[in-house]
Amino acid sequence: MTIATAFVSGGAILVYDEKGRQLCWIHPHNGLLGYTSSTVSVLSGSNVRVYDEHAKFLFSVYRGPVSSVGVSSGNLVEGNLIGT
Repeated sequence: MTIATAFVSGGAILVYDEKGRQLCWIHPHNGLLGYTSSTVSVLSGSNVRVYDEHAKFLFSVYRGPVSSVGVSSGNLVEGNLIGT
């Protein structure tokens, strides 16, 4: 399945496909960073946790200070700007 949208609702990140079917939900930790057609990126402290369309944890990377991301009012991942 392909991820078409992901958003925070009711304390969870909800992930939907292009036909509007819910694929999974993910614990939001510190918030939704962004998504691609195959992954969802979630802030977790100083790390970015990346999940697939089935909410399977794939990997985590250290994100560093917010100023190093390059976007002051939100974070950009594959063209999906979240949190502005």
